Amino acid sequence: MITSVRNEHIRAIAELRETKVRRDRGQILIEGAREIARATQRQVSLVEIVFCADFLNANSRELLEILRQTNIAATEVAAHVFEKIALRERVDGIVAVAKRPDTSLAKLTASLSAGGTTTPCWIAVEAVEKPGNLGAIIRSTDGAGTSAVVVLDPAVDVFSPNVIRASIGACFHATVVECTADDLLQLARKHNMQILGAALSPTAVDYSKVDMRPPTLILLGSEAHGLSPFWLESCDQLICLPMRGIGDSLNVSVTAGILAYEVSRQRQPRG
Repeated sequence: MITSVRNEHIRAIAELRETKVRRDRGQILIEGAREIARATQRQVSLVEIVFCADFLNANSRELLEILRQTNIAATEVAAHVFEKIALRERVDGIVAVAKRPDTSLAKLTASLSAGGTTTPCWIAVEAVEKPGNLGAIIRSTDGAGTSAVVVLDPAVDVFSPNVIRASIGACFHATVVECTADDLLQLARKHNMQILGAALSPTAVDYSKVDMRPPTLILLGSEAHGLSPFWLESCDQLICLPMRGIGDSLNVSVTAGILAYEVSRQRQPRG
């Protein structure tokens, strides 16, 4: 058992709480039994498990026993050391260091090249800064069966512990991609996708009046500034959600969920 917070190995793991360190090392920190289990279900490569016996519950204890049967290193630490590593409080007494999953544009091109019967629907988010919002977007769109979530010029790490937590591990199941606006627009045009942008604009139409059955890319901007001029000019149609109260907009993650489920609803077989 490691009992010192000054241990070099513990310091190296704790550094993964920082975005720059995660990106530089190509590693992420996964907190909680449910999130770790969902990562392993999607073949995310675990490097190491760190646990504190004092904080383990039935679920994390069972997961630890399963992981111990593999070649993944498992390190036990004292309670005060575990609290130095984890961002969340206790998190079932278990965290994992893992290799950062691929988020390149190649994941989208590969899915399009593979073909299949599923009509693609991508939801792209621009300048969404809050990890909780991004995690909630991934969780709700994954639930609706959206093909992919595209993060444009991200201000937040798509695999930060807080995004992983807010998505409840759905970020490992969903296709999540990071790319530039230019690259996404080029790919969408190449594959004849209609481009819809959620915006407060006089030309925006009620989202429920738009046919979303064809291949579709939906753009969402930041709550503070909305979509950038680049996307306002590039969209085929601007859409909006009717607001019948005093507010003029919804939280971006709520909007994403409503639009994702509208796509799912429209694409259900008639009758």
